[in-house]
Amino acid sequence: MSAIATVLMQMGYRVEGSDLKESPNVRRLRAMGAVVGIGHRADNLGLAEVVIRSSAVSGDNPEIIEAERRGIPVIARASMLSGIMETRESIAVAGTHGKTTTSSMITQMLLECGTDPAFLIGGELNEIGSNAHYGAGRYLVAEADESDGSLLCLKPSHAVLTNVELDHPDYFESIEQTADVFRRFLDLLPTGGTAVVCGDDPMARRVGLDFAGAGGTVLFYGRGEENDYRFEGEAVSAEGCAYTARFRGEELGAVRTLVPGVHNIYNSLAALAVGHSLGIPVDGAIEGIRRFQGVRRRFELVGTHDGIKIVDDYAHHPTEVRAVVDLASKIAGGRVMVVFQPHRYSRTGRLAADFAESFDAADVVVVTDIYGAGEEPEPGVTGRMVADGIRERDPAKELHYVPSRSELAHRVVELLRDGDLVITMGAGDVTQCAREILGLLGPGNS
Repeated sequence: MSAIATVLMQMGYRVEGSDLKESPNVRRLRAMGAVVGIGHRADNLGLAEVVIRSSAVSGDNPEIIEAERRGIPVIARASMLSGIMETRESIAVAGTHGKTTTSSMITQMLLECGTDPAFLIGGELNEIGSNAHYGAGRYLVAEADESDGSLLCLKPSHAVLTNVELDHPDYFESIEQTADVFRRFLDLLPTGGTAVVCGDDPMARRVGLDFAGAGGTVLFYGRGEENDYRFEGEAVSAEGCAYTARFRGEELGAVRTLVPGVHNIYNSLAALAVGHSLGIPVDGAIEGIRRFQGVRRRFELVGTHDGIKIVDDYAHHPTEVRAVVDLASKIAGGRVMVVFQPHRYSRTGRLAADFAESFDAADVVVVTDIYGAGEEPEPGVTGRMVADGIRERDPAKELHYVPSRSELAHRVVELLRDGDLVITMGAGDVTQCAREILGLLGPGNS
């Protein structure tokens, strides 16, 4: 929502709104001229002519009720995003994982090549300190959110599909239903539009092949030789990644990233494929990827204290968790301690068993209770389900269940040893725990 507010103001519209609490985004929007109230109240509407509603806002919200009483149009966030996207040649990044990083890499690549893109993404680019900008150039980059099917409101010029997994069981009954929505999303591409699809992900490849079979233009990327864009000779370290990129056998160049992890090789190759397919100079595209310094909450180093490193990450799905923990185990000098906050009762209940093996590479796991994100609690569904699954899989694993969020940082500090790499992980307020840990460790933070 803050990205849409930012772009609308840059387009010349007056923006007002509300949020539940103060945040850096709220302060940034106010500095730009937005009027942002804290708390949802009917009088926040003021002289509003249109109300844009997030799918996270329920129908009994007082501002929605007041808008309907006054006959003010209430439109979905995705509908407004679609309208903004139609002002540019748009590139929409979809998929279960990697949307924010991939869309950010594409944005950085286009910036490096001087195209002045517009962008609306789900995280703040470290280089820019913002998640949105309405550039004057030809292209617009945006994330396509599948969580409630609203990506079907969009009409992108080009699309990326990173992978397909079941991540929103509150909306999708199965991975097949998820894949069907992504397939329908690709169908929205116009004649001449290109879908860049991860060919190493079986479900994404199937979606891409279905789309190609119906006459769509698809370019696959990945490690496998059957892909149009391939990486080979990859190397991963704490400082980032390096590999050689090829297009149908032709070498495009040596690619380096400042963000580590094999998953970021895939993300960067997707970005390069987009740039190459659009005719962006390859050297400029590779340099833009090299300059990309990451996104807030994606393996973000929050600080250090006497050799202890505190990292924060947004991972909240078993596949994402496994990728981050495996990466940490490869680059850490000491123990890897993961502080995990499950996100949503529906996801935890459905995927609790899958979470168990995601922490195999961690030395210590601390699990707290679920961040509901507006969902009502489900009987028997708690963070203990995740903790019990880890314990059953590996009884020798050092595991701690700390249900109280307020006690979490204190308990973590009690467990720390010199040289530990601590990762606070989840899509909820566990991100605040990273700075709480640093504060409790005392002077000497950096």
